[in-house]
Amino acid sequence: MAYSAELPGSIAEDLYVQPLDGSASPRRVMQMPDDQHAWAWPNDSTLAFTGVEGGLALVNPFTEDPTPRTWVSTPNSRYLQLDVSPDGRFGTYAVEADGTSEIYARRFPEGGGQTKISANGGINPHWSADGQTIYFKDPDFRVLLAARMQLDPRLAVVRVDTLTVLETESFSWDVDPRSGRIVATLDEFNITSARIMLNWFETLRRRSP
Repeated sequence: MAYSAELPGSIAEDLYVQPLDGSASPRRVMQMPDDQHAWAWPNDSTLAFTGVEGGLALVNPFTEDPTPRTWVSTPNSRYLQLDVSPDGRFGTYAVEADGTSEIYARRFPEGGGQTKISANGGINPHWSADGQTIYFKDPDFRVLLAARMQLDPRLAVVRVDTLTVLETESFSWDVDPRSGRIVATLDEFNITSARIMLNWFETLRRRSP
């Protein structure tokens, strides 16, 4: 796994990698003066993160001297989130400029011209399980939209559909790569009790098709 942390010896939040089974201690990928935040690790040799001149960069975390290269960067912009398509050919991401966040996509990992996905703002982009759709939310975290994509010969938006309007804001969500189902957390403002579910993985397996 890859994650960001400010551990002893760091001057900012650095990137670390560590085996999921805990068989080895965390290993710092590299040290930089600014925070680094991992967003995607689509293959062993390509870890995507923010932290180089405010843009998205790629680095091989397993080389002796990891050297990042900028994948996309625009002056006076802040790059948020990145999701790589299931076939590894495209990346979709959010860019915040002048207080507005929009969704874009471009080829991965080579880069090239970017295609704008959202029309009136967008956040939290995710690819569908079949790689044909980019899901994202509106800036108010309430409306879930789906951009149906043309992938070849060039990346283009075919149409954008509204999937659902959520009852409350939803900041965290994702797409199940196997079933294509969408799971989201919703804010509850009038909580009067809490329930603890044990062995919820087993319950989830029984209820899943």
